Amino acid sequence: MTPLARIRAFLHDRSGISALTVALMILPILGFFGLAVDYGNVLAARQQLNTAADAASLQAINTARAEILANPNQDSATTQSDAQAAGVKAFNANAGAAAADITGSGPQVSLDITDPNALTLTLTATAAYTASASTLLAQLFGAQSLSFSGSSQSSATMANYVGYYLLVDMSGSMGTPSTLTGQAALATLNNVDMHGSYPQGCLFACHFSGYDGYTMSRTNSRNLYAPQVSGDYCPSPSQSNCIQLRIDAVTTALQAFTTSAQAAENYADQIAVGLYPFIVNLDQYYPTANSGSTVSTDLDAVSSQAACLPALLDNGGVKNSASSSCPNSVSANVAMSAGGTHINNALNQLYALIPTPIGDGSSESKRKPVVFLITDGAEDDQTYSYGTWRGSNHATTLTKSYCQQLTDAGVLLYILYIPYITIQSQYYNATFSGGEDAYANANIPYIPPSLQGCVTSQSNYFVADAYNPQSITDQIQAMFAQSLQATRLVH
Repeated sequence: MTPLARIRAFLHDRSGISALTVALMILPILGFFGLAVDYGNVLAARQQLNTAADAASLQAINTARAEILANPNQDSATTQSDAQAAGVKAFNANAGAAAADITGSGPQVSLDITDPNALTLTLTATAAYTASASTLLAQLFGAQSLSFSGSSQSSATMANYVGYYLLVDMSGSMGTPSTLTGQAALATLNNVDMHGSYPQGCLFACHFSGYDGYTMSRTNSRNLYAPQVSGDYCPSPSQSNCIQLRIDAVTTALQAFTTSAQAAENYADQIAVGLYPFIVNLDQYYPTANSGSTVSTDLDAVSSQAACLPALLDNGGVKNSASSSCPNSVSANVAMSAGGTHINNALNQLYALIPTPIGDGSSESKRKPVVFLITDGAEDDQTYSYGTWRGSNHATTLTKSYCQQLTDAGVLLYILYIPYITIQSQYYNATFSGGEDAYANANIPYIPPSLQGCVTSQSNYFVADAYNPQSITDQIQAMFAQSLQATRLVH
């Protein structure tokens, strides 16, 4: 065979081609296989770290929630720091061997606390990581490692639940007209009650049997048979058919309070309210004791029942007429008894009614209790029953220990002082009932300090303008706003 023939034969020879092809392809095949193995290992590590991130964000939320409920006054920075530390610990505990792939300073856990209003709190926790896993076979192709990252976010909303106990003074002095104009008008009309002692006219809308001042205030007339203002409630000092009393102004303020409470709610039944008028004793007026609850979430009903309060002004402790709109009024004055102003009794009795253990606000069954004491502040320990007065009529001040047992238990106490009015010379009788007017006037300077000493912070003490009924509404609104801040889940 000639040399040329041999060359042609070689070029046309196909024997051994498969072995050559395999030899040429083996390295790419091994490379792709190595990449698949390495990528599978990365996926497994990533899944492990993602699981760790989930555990971290959930643990941060749970830690924050627990601390907020256990320490409601703890600052948010401390809560965030503790939640972050707990989240990192949970991440490391769940990362296993994949923790070795984490790069940088380790897993990053953060907690964001937002409270758009005082009754709702949102917790958002984020756990993130970056990692780099070393390769094995893929290194043959220059891939020394494969980088990846992941994150997890968890959130929770915490609703705050509050119970308001409205402790309202119903003693005779709350029957004073709410304005100077009203006082002059009632004194002019009322030349009947105690005329021998006060010939210039009586400033109090006396509600006892045999006295006409209260009825005159409901009609703005000496004609006791004139039509009375609807529901025995005079909502405004400008109404011509009635004379607004202090207890009327308080009622107007309480109805405004229930409107604000409804507006503040983000979830159903976050705020519940109870009405507790008092004279010698308090009466669980609404909801009644038979309801099985001390506060009601039906704020519309609370508002309508507040309108019944003016008719509960001390009437000597007798039954009231039945009324479809105020069914709880019939025996309310019997329960409260009559005579004086027994603030100490009321605080002590309310303390016994508030459910224990004191709620932390975390649920409807654990409402944070808030007490609003609305009073002119004069403790008067006398009583009246069946025409007989007993005890001292020397006005004094409340005893701090009755406030302390509430606040020491964790109840938030707020006081609205509606200043006790100095009996002016034209209405003053130095000899009436053993100098009762003199003792009342002499006691007035001691009232504010006693009330201020009763609260845990001066920010919990509010004072209305003695002659401006709108200020009663304004101050109760301010009390409500302040109390919402105090019941916040974080500070």
